[in-house]
Amino acid sequence: MIKVRTALTDTFSKQLKALGNGINGHVIRSTARAGALEYYNILMKNVPVGPTGNLKNSLYHAYADDASTSRYKEYQVGFRGNYGKVKKDKKDVPLGSSSHLHLVEFGYIQRYAWKIDKKTQEWVPLVRPDKIGTGKPNPKSASQAEMDAYYIPLKAPIQRQGSGFVRRSFDEAKNRAPAAMAKRATERLAELINNPSLANKYVS
Repeated sequence: MIKVRTALTDTFSKQLKALGNGINGHVIRSTARAGALEYYNILMKNVPVGPTGNLKNSLYHAYADDASTSRYKEYQVGFRGNYGKVKKDKKDVPLGSSSHLHLVEFGYIQRYAWKIDKKTQEWVPLVRPDKIGTGKPNPKSASQAEMDAYYIPLKAPIQRQGSGFVRRSFDEAKNRAPAAMAKRATERLAELINNPSLANKYVS
């Protein structure tokens, strides 16, 4: 009779833990990033670029430390101003603003003459000269007549068509992200198997 036994020694247990942590740190996080980059790159390709470039400059992708756990990792893709803050070097970093994203995406009716604000580099409606320095009407509660009395209206409203680039980009990326993630996972897992010492840096 031949008996073969193995025991879960402290050393072996530590190696298994290191491998598990290595998969989580070296494989899973990198895989999530590969998927996020598909969305980011396609959005970057499709985003309309206006005179200020604010919309394109506000696009970001970032590791979501607060949303990630020891079991799964999350990357987020979005436009600054949509999610408040992100974590960078364990600190909350305020995001910029892309306040007109919904107008670019879905379209709008332009009723007033616009200009680029020199300080904020955002499009703002022109105020009538005699109304400069007076209280600005609240667009959520002011009547159309109050808005027209404060801003300089166009001769006729213009219907601006939406670009729909976010929806188009999402549809394109969702078909490409799984393959990119599978490819990255295969590559990173092979690296970890061929070089087990990579797992050591993930030992907690």
